[in-house]
Amino acid sequence: MSNPMNDKTLIERRFGSSAGQYDSNASVQKAVARRVAAMLGADISGASVLEIGCGTGLLGDCILRGNKPEVYYLNDISRQMLDVAVGRLSQYGVTIKPFCADAETCRWPRADAVVSSSAVQWFDDSRTFVQKAAQSLADGGMLAANTFGCENFAEIKTLTGRGLHYHSPDVWREWLVDAGFDIIELSDEKITMQFDSVAEVAEHMRRTGVSALPGNGMSAADARRFVAGYEQLRNAGGRIPLTYNPIYIAAVKKRRTL
Repeated sequence: MSNPMNDKTLIERRFGSSAGQYDSNASVQKAVARRVAAMLGADISGASVLEIGCGTGLLGDCILRGNKPEVYYLNDISRQMLDVAVGRLSQYGVTIKPFCADAETCRWPRADAVVSSSAVQWFDDSRTFVQKAAQSLADGGMLAANTFGCENFAEIKTLTGRGLHYHSPDVWREWLVDAGFDIIELSDEKITMQFDSVAEVAEHMRRTGVSALPGNGMSAADARRFVAGYEQLRNAGGRIPLTYNPIYIAAVKKRRTL
């Protein structure tokens, strides 16, 4: 199922405006990036790596800290985010080839590995990511990525009925197998952040760019109802929860048999 209401111009603008403050607010995204880099492994010297939706370079930083591929292709829809990532990763002495484009519609370069962290959920049709990764990868190439599952931002979707359409690990498994991948890992987890107020939740989302969710605009009355409803979700410690539900994917493109 697709996300037909995604506004790619809004996504680009919101993430671009958060580029300077993203890292200091993206604790979950940092932890997720470390895990994706670990799934990729360390033996990518001399390889070509394509990162989709690089943001400020959190994942690239984790990967290049201990590896030196021949070329690292760096993609993002936001020029501001991409510029931050290029500046961050230039310290590693690896050939960086950035391209600013909507990864869902642009042509991908050929690569030995495709990686992505906290980006694929913004595709209108998430299955496109798997299909394009299969087309881009050489036989035996590695896919290491994460997206988010059905419990992501569950509190907000319950209160507003708004949000992205997420897919279960079982759906991702079907897509990966159909695209010719052998699955190494497919798992998910729930990470619940705690805030002191609903305003802090909103600020966290703004500073990490995810305020570009479909149907984000609220009337004053809707906003009041949202705050009142969210206040009812305070836990026993008096904190306001926000749930992330990352899905982790590691897979190898099958080698063709003659």
